[in-house]
Amino acid sequence: MGLMLLTVTGVGLRMCFDTFVAANSSPNRSTNTYSQQFATDAEKISFLKRYLVLPSAIEAAEFHVVFYDNSGDGVPGPSDWDIEAVLKVAPKNLFAWTQNLQVTAQKQDLEWGYRIAQQRGWKLNATPKVYAAAGKIVAVFEKEGFIFKQLTSTP
Repeated sequence: MGLMLLTVTGVGLRMCFDTFVAANSSPNRSTNTYSQQFATDAEKISFLKRYLVLPSAIEAAEFHVVFYDNSGDGVPGPSDWDIEAVLKVAPKNLFAWTQNLQVTAQKQDLEWGYRIAQQRGWKLNATPKVYAAAGKIVAVFEKEGFIFKQLTSTP
């Protein structure tokens, strides 16, 4: 089993579209939602799919989604978001979450990920391999099957 942590932080439209579900003509998607508001992992995953494209199946999720849908009400503009998620995935799927990313030596603050994982009692003891790309940070705990992921639309 693997675990993934995903965070999206930002203002604007500079988001990586491979991991973010762009707004469409559906009703306003603004929300400030914690995963604890749902009873089951199936409900959590279903909700999360409204805001993120998931490159593989996930087994469990913990998250906080803050999304301001600025696509309507007057002059439409880019949406704002701050999404943090911990996703548990099968080890064979870990690679799908790091495609097209380069390993980075730059230190990243992952404290938010540990905090979310701790809410569920998920423990992370290994040192992660950290990847980076424009607007993305992904920390992979290969030994334990965990991933922390941060997506941002701000520089």
